[in-house]
Amino acid sequence: AGGMLITKLPTPAEELVGNIKKVTNTKFLKGIEDVLNSLDLKTLKKLSECQGFDKVLEDMTQYWTKFKGGKFQLEYAAKLIEDGKNVKFEVSKLSTAENRIYDIEATFVENGRTITKHFELKNWNGFYSSSIKNQFVTDLASMENLGDVQWVFNKTDNISDISTLKTKVIGALKNADGTAVEALDKIPRDQVKKIVGEDFGIITEANKSKVLLKALEDESFFKKIFKIVE
Repeated sequence: AGGMLITKLPTPAEELVGNIKKVTNTKFLKGIEDVLNSLDLKTLKKLSECQGFDKVLEDMTQYWTKFKGGKFQLEYAAKLIEDGKNVKFEVSKLSTAENRIYDIEATFVENGRTITKHFELKNWNGFYSSSIKNQFVTDLASMENLGDVQWVFNKTDNISDISTLKTKVIGALKNADGTAVEALDKIPRDQVKKIVGEDFGIITEANKSKVLLKALEDESFFKKIFKIVE
């Protein structure tokens, strides 16, 4: 399989796989070869030229969870490339004094405007409320437009449909008494108005987090940020 891969892969992917062979165990290398070989050659060439591609492959050699996450990352990026989008991996973005690193950044032109979206990919077997309280709230606080950041979950037994995911996300953002967690309450009113608009009532300083939770309860609003893919 290794010989076939080297003849098939364009540089710099070809060189990178050669480097990885020197430092990783063969179990992960074979898996990476299989993932790359499963992609369309033209897509793979574009993928291999994306900023951060080498970092994704290196991370995949560390341990099983990283491998599965990287596989999901590469396969989702391939879909974005085939959809005509320009892709970067592991993009750092400073927001609200916190440095957020997104799995993928995609840039494309729509109606004459250049649009940039950031993607947080999750390949979770469990559900990690702390990531919602920290990463997702940071994203809400920094979005210029609703959907600027997309949270994409790989379908698993634990997260199998959007309704289940919505219940888990909203549960992570509420205290036991049903009020919003403190981090959500710290999002400024103007920012809540910017991403929620006027569809869910007048937004005041006193009710801003309540309105935000109400908006997230709405499936069409929720699906502008979250999606599940197979």
